[in-house]
Amino acid sequence: MTSQDFSKNALLEYLKQAAISGILNPAVARSRKTAAEQLLVYVTPEERLNLKLVDVDELCSRIHKLEDSSIRVEALNLYNSRLKSALSDYFLWLENPEGFISNSS
Repeated sequence: MTSQDFSKNALLEYLKQAAISGILNPAVARSRKTAAEQLLVYVTPEERLNLKLVDVDELCSRIHKLEDSSIRVEALNLYNSRLKSALSDYFLWLENPEGFISNSS
């Protein structure tokens, strides 16, 4: 993954490899991957290809409305935080893979 790929699939692959390579704590990487898998199901096709377009707060609000409050607010808030951290670290990693240090793990 040397090119700047902002897609959902690239993020999930990054989280998988980050756990294996040790650039993120494996438990942190797994929890972020789970959050991404749960929340990114609801993104638009455009957002799926370019995660820089995703407003995580708006996405969680959309999910809360779509699921008719069937998902607990606490769980949604936790996934929100984890996805924000995952995206932030992923975008930083894309800018400088060799010098990457997580801001949030």
